Amino acid sequence: MTTLTWLPDAAWRGAVLLAIAFIVARLLKAQPAAVRHVLWTGALAGVMAMPLLSLVAPLRLPITLPVGIRGIAAPRQTITQSASIQPGDRDVAKDRSQTALPPDGLTGILPRPSATEDVSWIRSLSPAAGLFAIWLAGAIVLSLRLVAGFVALGRMRRASVPADATAARLAAACATRLGLHATPRVIASSRVAMPCTAGWFRPIVLLPDEYAAWSPERLEVVLLHELSHIRRLDIVPHLLSEVARVLYWFNPLVWLAAARLRAEAERATDDRVVHAGARPSDYAAHLLDIVRQARPAWHPAPLMPLARRSEFEGRMLAILESGGAIPSARWALGTLVLVAGLTLGVASMEGAPAGRAVAEPPEGVMPAQSTAPDAPDAEAPRRRTPSMEAAASALVGALRDPVVAVRQAAAEALGGTRDSIATRALMEVLRTDESALVRRSAAWALGQISDPLAIPALTEALTRDRDTEVRKNAASALGEIDSQRATSALVQALERDTEVAVRIEAAEALSNIEDPAAINALIRVLDRDGDPGVRRAVIEAIDNLEGARAVPAVSRALRDADVEVRRAAAEALGSMEDNDAVPALLAAARDADAEVRRAVIHSLASLGDRRAIQAFAGGLSDSDVEVRRAAAEGFGNVENLRTAPPELIRAMDDRDPEVRHSVAHALGHIEDPAAVRVLVAHISDPSAEVRQAVVESLDQFDDPAVVPALRTALKDADAEVRERAVKALGNRSRSR
Repeated sequence: MTTLTWLPDAAWRGAVLLAIAFIVARLLKAQPAAVRHVLWTGALAGVMAMPLLSLVAPLRLPITLPVGIRGIAAPRQTITQSASIQPGDRDVAKDRSQTALPPDGLTGILPRPSATEDVSWIRSLSPAAGLFAIWLAGAIVLSLRLVAGFVALGRMRRASVPADATAARLAAACATRLGLHATPRVIASSRVAMPCTAGWFRPIVLLPDEYAAWSPERLEVVLLHELSHIRRLDIVPHLLSEVARVLYWFNPLVWLAAARLRAEAERATDDRVVHAGARPSDYAAHLLDIVRQARPAWHPAPLMPLARRSEFEGRMLAILESGGAIPSARWALGTLVLVAGLTLGVASMEGAPAGRAVAEPPEGVMPAQSTAPDAPDAEAPRRRTPSMEAAASALVGALRDPVVAVRQAAAEALGGTRDSIATRALMEVLRTDESALVRRSAAWALGQISDPLAIPALTEALTRDRDTEVRKNAASALGEIDSQRATSALVQALERDTEVAVRIEAAEALSNIEDPAAINALIRVLDRDGDPGVRRAVIEAIDNLEGARAVPAVSRALRDADVEVRRAAAEALGSMEDNDAVPALLAAARDADAEVRRAVIHSLASLGDRRAIQAFAGGLSDSDVEVRRAAAEGFGNVENLRTAPPELIRAMDDRDPEVRHSVAHALGHIEDPAAVRVLVAHISDPSAEVRQAVVESLDQFDDPAVVPALRTALKDADAEVRERAVKALGNRSRSR
């Protein structure tokens, strides 16, 4: 195998392996993220090993190489007196070639090829050499990017400073919790926008300069996250994916697989943090704040940043739904064995020519003369670029394979393309393929492509296909395309389909499309559908549509028998911002479920209606700390409230510091002089955040007792408390 032939062979086989990996990943969707991370690690490792496996397995390339490449791999010369061979003399030339071949090692005594033969060799080599030059240029560019990343990482190490003692102690405690034998070095750098980890033999954790302002709880979950990456050795698969992208930069499946590897690594690490004791809601809130506040910055390729904005939405949902599941070693080993078997199977496959086969040129005929003008595939390399177009064309051909698994893999792989040819081929498969498995994959792939051209085929599948999963995938794909042309079919499926999963997917698709024409159907389904999952999905769709006329129907859902339906209804009424929902929310404030009460109080707080004051007062004594926090925040949102209820003043003694923090802010907003005494009493609160809020609130009062309290705050151990006290005293001096 020559330099110019190993790459197409390895790329073809690697694409098949990755297409199968995408299917297996979907089958493993219910498993913990760490299992899928092992799958993608093994798949990319298999792609990297494919050139070596190609040397030891009995393979036959499934593509026809340019003739010039075959000439290089097995040169054959004839001893002739003529500089060229006429078409009519081919049989004679063949006979001469069979009788006049020199022994091995004697080719140097043969006559030098003529100028005409030299030119024909150059012409035959040009397409292959040109493609190889393009690949080499791309590989060099990405290699330089990777090398520049390592250089930048080295500079970061040298320019960084060790983290403070608090962070070091917390890192040691987190390392012990995670079972690390040694605590990695924790450093701070102004060149990173968010926490990162890097290094294999000497791993480090890099924190942005802003970490000094973080609360201990936030710093703890960040360190747990980064140390979990080190505990899991995630940097190794990460670097493997970077090298795979360098070698196979032209293959979109490699880029998609690298993205899935990165996403599953983060989700697996999130699971480990939750498993270590972090509350999912608090953990997600900390990560969201870090991502929102992070400044734009370039992170070198060898670094693994805490989060990327483009991938964060799905990760947030995964965290909130996470149970902190950690797979057993048996699952991980089984997945690794499965990938190894798939890799060996793909490497041992006998390649078959796709489409029309191109005959080998007769022996003894020069390569340039063997390319007949009527050979349809001879000009293909000149018309097509060596990119996704060629890969898509090959995959479209595989959609006609007699084996169901091959057609399914091809459909899945086409989901990563953006080619109208792929869209039309998948539409045809969705309408005609006899296998439900293939039709499911075609519907899913059309959703990934998101081409409006596919809407008719998807709506037809949604309303007529016999297979539940096909209809479900068709509804999801229509939601991904996000066109109001699909509203009618989705409404029909929502109201008439007999399968719950299809109705839920149709509601979620309508939520994505946000067509006001669907609001009446959503209201009807909310009142009539017997499945709580459908009702929840409908409420979320109504919430996205912001239909004011749906407020009565959503308000009725606050009395639903299903807890999750009631919670979804409470959240939706708050975001719909319609005060007509206040009476129903007030009645639900006494719900038996704590999560429903939280959602109700949060919604009432966002509405800021004075009728909610009694609900907020009752919420301050709730057994659930989140309800108490929301109730305190609710008082701060009520406009023109000048008298602080006794329940709010007493809540300054709540055992939860975040509740006290919210109460202090609310008292400052209300500006009731009766609150000064309790605020002054908490100028030495154990929580620094509460003391900060107390100082800010005292700044709103013109009371003689405030100045001594602010002077006390000037001696506070927390710098922010002192800074706010200085500002408050400055405001009072200017007002005089």
